[in-house]
Amino acid sequence: MTLLSSEPDTVETIILPPLRDLGDGFQIRGALPSAPLGLLQFFWFLLRSLWAQQGQENRMRNTLGKILVAGITIGWSTIAVASVDRSSKPGGIYRLKPGIYVQKGVGCGTAPNAAVRSYDGRGISDAHTHSCRARILSRRGAQYDVSQSCVDAGVGPAPRVTERQKLTVLDALTFTLQTRGAGTTYRYCPIYQLPTGLRGQAR
Repeated sequence: MTLLSSEPDTVETIILPPLRDLGDGFQIRGALPSAPLGLLQFFWFLLRSLWAQQGQENRMRNTLGKILVAGITIGWSTIAVASVDRSSKPGGIYRLKPGIYVQKGVGCGTAPNAAVRSYDGRGISDAHTHSCRARILSRRGAQYDVSQSCVDAGVGPAPRVTERQKLTVLDALTFTLQTRGAGTTYRYCPIYQLPTGLRGQAR
């Protein structure tokens, strides 16, 4: 419905969602504002309805139980929505999740440039290269022998350099990279754990 305020040119539109019955004739509407304000308003509405409608102790207990269940459900729903991962799915040449990887044992938010690698589905770059393209020479299960070509600069134009690499995909979020000497294991870092300067590279 639409309400006209005392201001002549002001119109406030209120959308009323359908009623939902919690039992014992206790009803609520199914739409809420965003958390945390919506959660507070929701509990305030239920408490006011409780005081106005519930006169008997046993019905009061039942209603409080329903409030608790509804609050827990909304809380978990909010957490689930907030934690939905909308970044790219695993795929590309290595079947890894595209994004930022850091050396195992190093924190995502504090990793130095030397411990950071970026996978875009076509190759794995570091802080001093970009636009890397890997070509698989041989593969044995999850182990890849590749020749990778990269622009030899962190940003901007530069000559390309080519390097032989051995890469082992441990799972969709972890790999071991070997160029010279022993291999180094890297793990995927979610965007929200990255410092601001790296978040743009992870999208």
